[in-house]
Amino acid sequence: MPNLDSISQFLGLLIIPLETSYHLSQTLYATNLLEKSGMKDCKPVLAPLPTKLPTLIENSAPYQKPEFYEQLVGSLQYLTITRPDLSFAVNMLCQHMHKPYNLMFRLLKRVIRYIQGTLYSSLPIIPSSLEPPAYSDSNWAIDTTTRTSVTGYCAFLGTNLVSWCVKKQTTVARFFY
Repeated sequence: MPNLDSISQFLGLLIIPLETSYHLSQTLYATNLLEKSGMKDCKPVLAPLPTKLPTLIENSAPYQKPEFYEQLVGSLQYLTITRPDLSFAVNMLCQHMHKPYNLMFRLLKRVIRYIQGTLYSSLPIIPSSLEPPAYSDSNWAIDTTTRTSVTGYCAFLGTNLVSWCVKKQTTVARFFY
């Protein structure tokens, strides 16, 4: 197998070599997403979702362009490869791909505004030990109307984040007497 020199880009991922580490970034992909969504010059926000999420999403009117919603959310899914900070928001948006509402599209636009403000974020890969620590957390039945829970985990290889997941799921409570 020939040596093709050092890698700089692979499947839309920019690999930025530094003196003692590498950084994985999807800046070009995020910029294309901003252009595709028509929000290239939008005002950035500090968090991908508001602190208090609306509970009655179904009371909102259905979004008129569901294909556009699906395209943008699908693009966001690919962006989570190097952006664990988007995982929860993208998971929540994906749960409404079958029938998006105007409220969900407004939340999607907020996530895109967050991307505008964090366009140059990257995932560092730093030489470290091969110890595999992992962390998890659950918040049981946080949503009082739907009784859904949020569970997440992250796994490291030394100090490098290698796997993460955040998902919202229905809680089934059974009481035995």
